[in-house]
Amino acid sequence: MAMLVVETLVVMIVAVGIGVGLGALLRTAAGPGARDPAFADGESVPETEPVGPAAAAGAAEADDAIIDPDRAAAADQVGVRPPALAGPRDHRPDDLRLIRGIGPQSEERLRALGVYHVDQIADWSGEEMRWIGAYLGMPGRVEREDWSGQARRLLGED
Repeated sequence: MAMLVVETLVVMIVAVGIGVGLGALLRTAAGPGARDPAFADGESVPETEPVGPAAAAGAAEADDAIIDPDRAAAADQVGVRPPALAGPRDHRPDDLRLIRGIGPQSEERLRALGVYHVDQIADWSGEEMRWIGAYLGMPGRVEREDWSGQARRLLGED
């Protein structure tokens, strides 16, 4: 039995070694531009400026840079945009995914809109929920899943 365990470990170690060796060989043969042709000459990835409401002095200027104006215009037809913050209070945003229906992508989009805290969502009116639903491309879902009510319950207000 012990011999079988030793043999299995040896085979696994050899397999890992072969995999690592082949990976290194293929990476070397492919060259530096294999992953992204834009950097085929070996130049490094360019530095980028932080984007988002927290990165800018004026929230309105930052919002214009990251908010899709077509989506916002369409959302303006059905509701009212909720108030936004320039960044999270105390530099610590809440985990908005605690609200059923908010996944990673919705949380990212809400943060881009200046929504960082559960209490912001708890304060939304019906018109603001319609605006958010339309902007996120899921009209009716925010109201149906009662994001505002869920947020109030998380805060102990209901």
